[in-house]
Amino acid sequence: MMAATVLVASSCTDFDDYNDVPVDSNPVAGKTLWENIAGQDNLQQFRELAEKAGMKDLLNSARFYTVWAPIDNTYDYSKLSTLDSATLRNQFMNNHVAEYRHAASGDMTGEHAERVMMLNKKKLELTGSGQNFTFGDVALDEANLPAVNGVLHTLKGKTSFLYNLREFMAQLQNADSLKNYYVHHYRRTLDKSQSVIGPLDSLGRQTYLDSVFTESNRLESLLDAMFVEEDSSYTILIPTDNAFDEAYARIRPAFNYVAEMKYQDLSLSRSTSTTEINKATQSVVFPTSPYVYNPALWTDSLVRMSIFRDMVFSNNLTKNECLSEEQFTSKDTLLSTTGGYRLTLNQKQIPVGKLSNPAELLQKKVGETVKLSNGQAMYVDSLAVHPWESFVTPVIIDPDRNKAVLSDGRPPQAKTQSVTVRKENTAKSSWIKKDYRYLMVEPLDEFSQPEFYVYLPGVQSVEYDFYVTMIPGDIDREDTTAIVKPNCLNFELNYCDEKGALQNWRFSSDGVQNPTAKKQKPFVTDTSKVQLLHLGSFKFPVSYATLGSKYAPNLKMKSVYSPFDFEIGIDSTYTLTMRIGEILLIPKEANDAVLPLWEHVKDDSSSRSYYPLTVNKNATKEEY
Repeated sequence: MMAATVLVASSCTDFDDYNDVPVDSNPVAGKTLWENIAGQDNLQQFRELAEKAGMKDLLNSARFYTVWAPIDNTYDYSKLSTLDSATLRNQFMNNHVAEYRHAASGDMTGEHAERVMMLNKKKLELTGSGQNFTFGDVALDEANLPAVNGVLHTLKGKTSFLYNLREFMAQLQNADSLKNYYVHHYRRTLDKSQSVIGPLDSLGRQTYLDSVFTESNRLESLLDAMFVEEDSSYTILIPTDNAFDEAYARIRPAFNYVAEMKYQDLSLSRSTSTTEINKATQSVVFPTSPYVYNPALWTDSLVRMSIFRDMVFSNNLTKNECLSEEQFTSKDTLLSTTGGYRLTLNQKQIPVGKLSNPAELLQKKVGETVKLSNGQAMYVDSLAVHPWESFVTPVIIDPDRNKAVLSDGRPPQAKTQSVTVRKENTAKSSWIKKDYRYLMVEPLDEFSQPEFYVYLPGVQSVEYDFYVTMIPGDIDREDTTAIVKPNCLNFELNYCDEKGALQNWRFSSDGVQNPTAKKQKPFVTDTSKVQLLHLGSFKFPVSYATLGSKYAPNLKMKSVYSPFDFEIGIDSTYTLTMRIGEILLIPKEANDAVLPLWEHVKDDSSSRSYYPLTVNKNATKEEY
């Protein structure tokens, strides 16, 4: 039976509205909430549970509360009575009690409904009108029973307790691998500033009369997700143990580490020859303080994080709406909480954590979707994530920011030029202006043969295709009369092998894998294009990911011909000045997916060179 509407005493402030007790002739109005609950014949099961949960003093206190009490025999009392007091208080009692006064009156439908924060921080909706109100998912039996310290409503059943994402992960079922990984990063810390200090114990240690703890999980910060925030809304994909194990075996080869890593310290070079560079070998034995480094543990941690990193999605993003509907088209994509875009040297966007195959990802969904207080969870028996969209992404090298150095120790000159370009296969009327940033490597003097080195940090133990952006000599248009000459270059990679020894790998324009120096074929650039030059592919035996910019392999670029060759007429058709844009390392299996992002690439199959843009050779100097 719904109680009659209660008259409310007038008040001057919103605070008074929340805390004034309704004026009513009902004799229960002069009693506390606890006394009213104890005096109701149909609330004796609720009273017993409240007493076990330690709620009696709170409901007898002078502080104002609203209680929604389910009447007897409308819920599983026997099951609740077996819970320990802490769980009973959090999942049942605190899910039916809120601070302040919350009356059921007037029109509370639609946008007028009230979202009430309960003592366990869950938010439940009070809605309805007239004599028909519901709270959460349960109808009210009687409403607005006044007490000296609040308001009592009775319900025709108990409200549903829903875990938030953090609570759900802590008690995760049928996914022990993921649960153990998550719980391992859980921390519960005493908040001394909020705790009540007590006396020292017999050993002189501080005790506390009332201890307040804060809870956290480092993974939530890494995922950029607030698992405990009730106003947030997420979808999380939970891999079964089978799916976790399959993903682990698939990802692990990309994170192969060795205990001792050698690298070339380019900063030690101060000679015009390569001798000092070759001598500049540094041996790094991990760990370095304060972290304890163990290659196997390092690999294990990064593989587990890679599995988890793109499994959480914000439901507030339009892009992720298809998860709620569970209906997907070929154009749908998902953006994880760690997702976004990496901006390349020349302002191209490379998506990371943007998953292009949601239908395939959820093809092996297991069971029903689990509703959470701040989202939903879906179990999946396979993690069909494309590697290049998640755990093995393209490596984009800005030579200027990755410790580029000449063999004589000089830093190259960084330049930015505004040029007029057009996309491939478009009308001449589509010329646009575009800024190109690049490094210019010039000979030190008339006798120099420039060599250029650049670190390649963050690469993993996978196979990459190597691309170098080469800029034509007339891009700056400072000398329109000069003949633009191509570069003739050799490229050599220096890296650490799985035994911790330094090795070299030569790229050859004829596609021969790591030829001898005499048989290495140089690369000749195309002066009519801003050219994405394909060097070939290479698989790194060890991973450098997360080790920082210093511990990295390096790529050497060297002009094949010297000034002496030009003087004796061996070949004067090439320039010694190099103009180098970004260097791209694209995972081998990602070429088809990633290369089109470099602005309408055109594949010249004969030379394996990719041409993103065409420079307008007929533009005037002012147009540039």
